[in-house]
Amino acid sequence: MKKLLTSVAVALIGVQAAFSQGQVNFNNSVATFGNDGIDRFVYSDVVGGTRMSGTNYVAAIYWGTSVDSLNNFAVRTLADTTLQSAVGAFRASTSASIGTWVGGARFFVGANIGETVQLQIRVWDITRFATYADALGQGGITGHSDTFSFLIPASTDTAGLAMRNLRAFALVPEPSTIALAVLGWGSLLLFRRKKA
Repeated sequence: MKKLLTSVAVALIGVQAAFSQGQVNFNNSVATFGNDGIDRFVYSDVVGGTRMSGTNYVAAIYWGTSVDSLNNFAVRTLADTTLQSAVGAFRASTSASIGTWVGGARFFVGANIGETVQLQIRVWDITRFATYADALGQGGITGHSDTFSFLIPASTDTAGLAMRNLRAFALVPEPSTIALAVLGWGSLLLFRRKKA
């Protein structure tokens, strides 16, 4: 009987801990927000250009209590706090929802309902780089949203769980791509100049 009571108590503590932890609907799909007219897509070139696609690219929510402390990432479950539990892969190019990632509920381990946290969505190619920091440090194609605030609602507040302050952003090409573009433009200008 004591074992049963202990098991029930542990289960109740786990349930209570899960419900007191802050969470968010990690989603940028139009279905999440309704037709509010705000662009929250991720683009591979410029905002309003080509929407991001490709399951090798992932997004993760980095969060902190201030803009200077975006060191944590929101995870799928409280039992698995690894980066793999945090990421959502972008949809394939054949999907009608390109520009969005496969999201769902994510928990802020250590942040509670009623707190305001700062969020930033970061995107990188996980098949080439294990983390966003690796991709950024090694010149990979990356992108991130502007930092935005999020008031953590109760888990039953479906509308409040949506990241309404998220805005569209685009990926930044690798430095080698930028260098090639600059060389191309320079060649064109030189060629035009010689012709004149």
